[in-house]
Amino acid sequence: MRTRLIAALLAMGSAARGDVYTTLLQRYESQIKQQESRMRDLRKDLLEKEQEARRWQTKAESAKTQWTQAGLAVSHARKMVRDHQERRSKVHALAEAAQWSLLEQTSLRDAAELELALWTIELYKRRQAPRYFMDSDSVSYGSGVVLAHLADLSVGARALADRAQQKEAHLRLEEMRWREEEQKQALALDRYRGQQQTIWLRWQEALRRRQSLEEERAQLEQSAQALRVMLGELRSHRDQTAASRPNTPQRAAAFNALKGTLPWPAAGTVTQNFGRHYSESLQQLVISNGIKLQAETGQSVRAVRAGKVLFAQPFQQYGQLVILQHANGLTSVYAGLGQTRVKESDVLAALDPVGAVGASRSFYFELRHEERPINPLAWLEPRRAAEASLPAGRQALAH
Repeated sequence: MRTRLIAALLAMGSAARGDVYTTLLQRYESQIKQQESRMRDLRKDLLEKEQEARRWQTKAESAKTQWTQAGLAVSHARKMVRDHQERRSKVHALAEAAQWSLLEQTSLRDAAELELALWTIELYKRRQAPRYFMDSDSVSYGSGVVLAHLADLSVGARALADRAQQKEAHLRLEEMRWREEEQKQALALDRYRGQQQTIWLRWQEALRRRQSLEEERAQLEQSAQALRVMLGELRSHRDQTAASRPNTPQRAAAFNALKGTLPWPAAGTVTQNFGRHYSESLQQLVISNGIKLQAETGQSVRAVRAGKVLFAQPFQQYGQLVILQHANGLTSVYAGLGQTRVKESDVLAALDPVGAVGASRSFYFELRHEERPINPLAWLEPRRAAEASLPAGRQALAH
């Protein structure tokens, strides 16, 4: 149970106790992956912004073309309005002249008819007068000539008046038609102006939208450039960290050189060996990841090698627990102490006291390499057989 608990504590602190170079490399790799993911997102956003900018550019060009066409339509409509105004003005002038001509011809007709009527009355009176007062033949002849002339004049004046009236009516109709055409062209001009204004607004909106997208794209370009620089720096740090990492064979050789050289944490007798052994309390075989040492109460328990304190405090019912991190991936564990004399983050030299044996007159000691338990007896200094052996009766179950 105790060995499983200590293994759990070591697993909880693996990030702090692990190889610093591996931790740095993992951190850089994680950051690089995050930045590369951001870079992909930025590239995707940048591509979308470029496509959208091109779409708005096309819309702006289309709106500009439509605006130009609308401007031409407005100019044409304005010219048509002016032409219709000129034509209507000319027709109006002709109609006014025709009206005056009609009045003139009507006056001539009325005058001729009046003169004809007067001469008719005068001729009638003369015919009723006594013949001895005048020469009847000459009077009849002269009156006939005058009446014939007046009749012709009256007929001609009437015909001219009728033609003048028809011409005036025709010109008035034409003037009305041109007025209607002028009104139609004026409405078309207003419509084209409205369309031109709408298209102009669309064009300006497209230009503003494109400008905004260009600014966003420029910002994305700057962000992408900053990310590229950051990625370069991260890769450089990663490569430098990898280059400065100790050579694995050399590190393994340095660790193997420690075999059989570590000092004992305290003088005492091994009462529980590494590996399988029989537990009297559980009445069964169990596996131990360390050894148990019996020593005097109050005796100092010392660090087997220089290192840093990762854990130093009571833990549940297992008493005081101290975990040290050493070089080359080595970790030492001291459990079941009566008291501790260190605190977390302390840096100790070899044989510095970490605590003292408690009233139980025993403590648990464990060694781990790269988080894997190893047999402490193979790495501690050799001792006399009597000190390093288990009591009689347990030897057979210790292996």
